[in-house]
Parts: sequence; structure tokens; C-alpha cells
Amino acid sequence: MHSPSEYKPPILILANPTAGAGKGRASRLRLLERVQADFEKQGWSVHIGLENESSGIRERAHHAAKAGAPLIVAAGGDGTVNAVANGILSASGGQKSDTKLGVLPLGTGNVFAFNLGLGKGWKGACKTIREGHTRRIDAGLAIPLEGARAASKTNGGAGAEERYFLLMAGVGFDAKVIEDTSLRLKFVLRDFAYALRSLQNAVVHRGTHVTLTFPDGRVENFFSWLLMAGNAASYAWAIRFTEQARLDDGKLDVCAFPFENK
Repeated sequence: MHSPSEYKPPILILANPTAGAGKGRASRLRLLERVQADFEKQGWSVHIGLENESSGIRERAHHAAKAGAPLIVAAGGDGTVNAVANGILSASGGQKSDTKLGVLPLGTGNVFAFNLGLGKGWKGACKTIREGHTRRIDAGLAIPLEGARAASKTNGGAGAEERYFLLMAGVGFDAKVIEDTSLRLKFVLRDFAYALRSLQNAVVHRGTHVTLTFPDGRVENFFSWLLMAGNAASYAWAIRFTEQARLDDGKLDVCAFPFENK
């Protein structure tokens, strides 16, 4: 534990009170107030920032990191963690940042927290932050091809963006399931929302053409039903597509399921 004389950096907690499953805005806000009180009772300065969109969380994390915030805590699920991580990493240009990322696992899956060994409880996560336990991990970067940028703009979007990721980047079936799983569905079905969309998409999903370029210069082209570039072992608790992947080994492990159109 920290003694009163030890430095306690100010904490910025970022959260989306409408995200997640089975928790209304009011109950999520009450929980955040308990978290804030838990820290302040022990002498920490805490500010809570609320945003209803991941883009808002990412932007606030970006500006806070640019301003030198020492610690930004993502209070939510993997989407919130991803948004805060992208804000911090974009502020440092993808290089090592002086801003630390903290995690309070309050979401549906909490897979990142699971890979870190944090479990589900917010009290244990708060204790980890207070005691100053840190770990340096890798981050991947997904860069869209120019064709993807143009297609996004043509369909009314702002254009596909570069995105950092801490867990994995998926192409094909995985990406389609996540795209089709709305916040409303997660609110109603909780953890079963992804299972439902997986079953529905398994019937209709077709392969995606992928090109893999390896460090030794080897290139492979094929159609893949699902391709996963993993920075961590666990994809969804017990599911492990990239079982040997480690958050801090400096590598991405790739798992691909070839698709044969018969």
C-alpha cells in the first residue's frame, strides 16, 4: 500500500455510462461515484469524464495525454479500453508514452482485464492501481488500405482510420459479428449477444481475400473465413485462437481459417 507521503498522481477516469450490458446509466454512475470515493478516501485526486461515444473517449484521452496526464483509467469494457488506449497512443505517435493506462473492468466481456489477470471485480482493480502495479505491453496498429478509406467515405463515413489495438485485430467473421452486435442487443442478452450474432453470421458469412507478408519476406494469398492477429492469448475467456501470444513478447501471432467456396 502507498503511505501518505508517497506521490499519488491525479487520476482521470473515462467512461461511457450507456455502454455495457444489463446496467443502466444511473447504476453505472453510482458505481463510478463509489470508485471515486474509494480513491479520494485514501488521498487521491480523481476526475471522472463521461462520454456517450467511443470517439469522445478517444479524443479526451488524446488531449489529456498530450497535456501530460500521468494516469488515465478506462472504466468499462474492452471498447472503452480500446478507445482510451488509442487516445494515449495517438498522442505519442505510437511510441512509448509517459501516460499510464489503468483498467476498471465494468463491461460485458472484459477480455483485456482477463489477459492481465485482473478478474472482474472493480475493487481489486482499484487496489492494483493504488499500489502502482504496472506492466509494459505491446500494441498493434491496423492501417486500412486506400480502397477501404475510399469505400468508407463513399458510404457516408469519414473514412477508415488507423487504429491501435491491445488484444487482437480480426478480419472476416469476427469483425462482422462485432459490427452486427448492437449496444441494445448487449443490454438485453448480455454475454449471449455475441453468441446469437455468431450463429446468425456463421450461416451466411463468406471468405475474405487476405495477403500475409511475413518477416522473412514470404507472401501468402488466400481466402479466409476468419483471420486473427493476436497480441494476447485469450480471445474471449476460454477461447484461444492465438494461444502462444503474449502481451509483451514484441510479436503478433496469426491464426487463419481458410475458406473454400464449394
